Amino acid sequence: MACVLPSGLFALRLAAITRRVGTASVTAFVAGEFLKIASIVGLLVLVWAVYPDLHWGGMLVGLILALKANLFAFLVKT
Repeated sequence: MACVLPSGLFALRLAAITRRVGTASVTAFVAGEFLKIASIVGLLVLVWAVYPDLHWGGMLVGLILALKANLFAFLVKT
């Protein structure tokens, strides 16, 4: 959720700007990306505050694997 929620809000924000203006500017994209990254870091710090005994190595490896799952899907032949 620390990555899904900020990414979803970023996509909704860009969609709203595109509907209102007709096109999204580079400034809106960069500002939205900065806010998305800041909110991801903020949510991860919140996880650290709520769960102080969390094993950070395992959590970060799991987070990276979950975010790159679409790349691993290409390795699986059906």
